[in-house]
Amino acid sequence: MRRILFVLIVAGLGALVPTLAAGAGPSAPPTSFQKTPVQVAHAGDESAAPAVPHHTNIVGVQWSGDASAKFRIETRSNNGTWHREGTVTAPDGGADPGSAEARAAQRRIGAQFASEPVGVDNPARVRVRVTQGNPSGVRIVAVGSAPGFANTDRIPSPLDVNPLAAGGLAFVTAGAVTTRRSRRGSLVLVLIIGMAASAALIGVPSANAAAPGDVPFPPNPGYVSRAQWGADESLRLKACPNGPDYADPKLVVIHHTATSNSYSPADTAATVRGIYVYYIQGRGYCDHGYNFLVDRYGIIYEGRYGGVDRGVIGAHATLFNTGTIGIAMIGDHSTVPPTAATFNSLNNLISWKMSVHQINPFYPVAYRGAVLPPIIGHRDAGRVSGDGTACPGNAGEAILGPLLDAVKPRVAFGYPLGNLEVARRQPNAIQVSGWTADPDTPTSPIQTHVYVDGVGVAIATAGARRADVGTTYPWLGANHGFDVTVGVSQAPHQVCVYGISVGNGGNRQLGCVFLSGNTTGSLDNATRRPASMVMRGWAIDPDTTGAVPIHVYVDGVGAAIGTADAVREDVGQFLPGYGNNHGYAITVPVIGDHTVCAYAISTRGKGNPLLGCARTSGAPRGALDAVTRPAGTLRVRGWALDPDAATAIDVHVYVDGVGRAAHTANTIRRDVGAVFGGWGDNHGFDFAVAGIAPGPHQVCVYGISVGASGNALLGCKNTTV
Repeated sequence: MRRILFVLIVAGLGALVPTLAAGAGPSAPPTSFQKTPVQVAHAGDESAAPAVPHHTNIVGVQWSGDASAKFRIETRSNNGTWHREGTVTAPDGGADPGSAEARAAQRRIGAQFASEPVGVDNPARVRVRVTQGNPSGVRIVAVGSAPGFANTDRIPSPLDVNPLAAGGLAFVTAGAVTTRRSRRGSLVLVLIIGMAASAALIGVPSANAAAPGDVPFPPNPGYVSRAQWGADESLRLKACPNGPDYADPKLVVIHHTATSNSYSPADTAATVRGIYVYYIQGRGYCDHGYNFLVDRYGIIYEGRYGGVDRGVIGAHATLFNTGTIGIAMIGDHSTVPPTAATFNSLNNLISWKMSVHQINPFYPVAYRGAVLPPIIGHRDAGRVSGDGTACPGNAGEAILGPLLDAVKPRVAFGYPLGNLEVARRQPNAIQVSGWTADPDTPTSPIQTHVYVDGVGVAIATAGARRADVGTTYPWLGANHGFDVTVGVSQAPHQVCVYGISVGNGGNRQLGCVFLSGNTTGSLDNATRRPASMVMRGWAIDPDTTGAVPIHVYVDGVGAAIGTADAVREDVGQFLPGYGNNHGYAITVPVIGDHTVCAYAISTRGKGNPLLGCARTSGAPRGALDAVTRPAGTLRVRGWALDPDAATAIDVHVYVDGVGRAAHTANTIRRDVGAVFGGWGDNHGFDFAVAGIAPGPHQVCVYGISVGASGNALLGCKNTTV
């Protein structure tokens, strides 16, 4: 999935870290899949009752032949009681007929039909009874998933659900800058972070606030990610390795899962996992059928893979998958109304998604030859497609009108899209760049206004070519970039950029950044030399092109002074206007074990930032490369040197813990000299230790320090003479 690359321009990311971001954590509770053939062929036939996996929570039926066949699913609990769970038929929603996903589904499951899943409560056995038709090749499909999340970090509590909270995942799409050299890659991050005390993160599209008096752009409401509820991504990749397809959404389609209404949040995660596995292995689809699922606690779950802020094509409603957003309420809402928490989360989710995709909530939509409200139930889609479905139930359908009324005033329709992507200091100036476009005039450039400390300082037309914008938003085109440089004083400043609306909606704040103007830089590496350390890096004061003084401290005591005036073309490339001469390489005398730190000295008294520290060690370095066994002797070979001196050092040999020989490591080892520049080549050793009795022995070699850092074990080897 292609994404626009964005540069992070903020040091303090804590407030915008995704509330429910997927991360490392415990693995998901295991999910079992079982498919059992049963012998039923006519109405009235009852199957055997095979045992099913522990924690079975989803059951369905696969069959061939009679498309009109109906089956009643019955389960037996551990105490022997049988329960009627529901009747299933050929499904009334799924992948669009004729689509690649639909064509591949039958090949993957090996049957003509697969029913919708039915939720069950951990039965011991399952059987089916044919209530209509003459099916063949009938199989009971059971999915078992234990309650619980794969990762409980920041999973929202039911008590924490707030219908008006911003909460949740920032839907910022942030990318990394990759270069051929790691030093240049790290340079960009240090440059941007070091020169911005705080800033607004940016993405596609952004959740930044609108200008005062305008309807704010609704925030991402937060959700449980696929990683958190435990999606086994290998199933999706095996079924459809090419990934999801996309289309600009025009409608929202509401479903219910027709499963139990009595469940805990942990049960919800298991239900989402079970439906996921059933859709892939039971129905043969690529992934989850729904784009999102919402439980009775108001917790939102990410459904089909592909990006919550994108128009991922699902498999939830026949002929209504392309260009729609499928959202399923977890539960059975035939007669039981959705909870207030469910309603509020649907409101938050749909308001955000409609704003992201610029769906006008005030006007009906022409779709498949019908004119429909922008929020419909599955049954409304079924009237057009021919599906005879009752989904999302009578009580679920009843909330759709009030839901649309609640969404209407919250959708930021017609507001400019876009982001402030880069904000950085220049000599006596600030450069800002990014993109913005107005959906009311999608291919025409609009104005961008720049404010510094609350005062308008520049107006520019966002008409520069941005191929990445055109790729992500084909309907906008590519000519929406801006790059503006404004003069400022040598002081900290807050810079805000706005996209100016030309139609519906109001102006949109694309982002604000506080730029401190403090001196910044980095310690790129610290290289040990005989009795010294070479500190290399770069430093720059954003308010001047002049060189910055560098002070080096050893254990907190000033030890050397230099200037960052060496050529660093990578610095000049990423900070145009400052030139290339901002590197430093300072040699500091050190012997032994110490902490060495480099500081940039501000040219205007704004503070002297720490660029980095390194630890030195005076202990000998080396290796015991080999021990061979000429008759009656041991031959030891290797190398050794002392960081505190370029001269050769002694090595001592111990056999079975007893000192047996001492020699000087002064033979030629050009490989050592090549790695340790400055010490020369004469640091090898190769000598024999005589008088060793036959039998097994342990041989150890030590490098003898010339300073106070202590001797060092170079290695031990076991051998037999």
